[in-house]
Amino acid sequence: MILTVLFASVLFFAGLSMKMSARWSQIAIFALGVVVFLVAAISLLAQPVEFSESLLSDASPPATAIAASERPAEGVGPSGALRTPLAAGHAEVGPVPA
Repeated sequence: MILTVLFASVLFFAGLSMKMSARWSQIAIFALGVVVFLVAAISLLAQPVEFSESLLSDASPPATAIAASERPAEGVGPSGALRTPLAAGHAEVGPVPA
């Protein structure tokens, strides 16, 4: 999250440097933006990244289609709530419209 703030600060400093009237202040603020960018980029590249075979082998199996006979029916459920089938075959329960 701190990297997001740092990269946003870089954009702020770049925009602010364009608004300054004195040439030395433009260069100073732009240089500050460059320094913040370099710190953020180095911090981003220093983040740990782990690649392992166990991540690939623990993957869940692909989802299978639900047969039409296993899908819940449309209509009113036992609690009086309206049931509507969704694309995945699950039922969405909500209040019965008046």
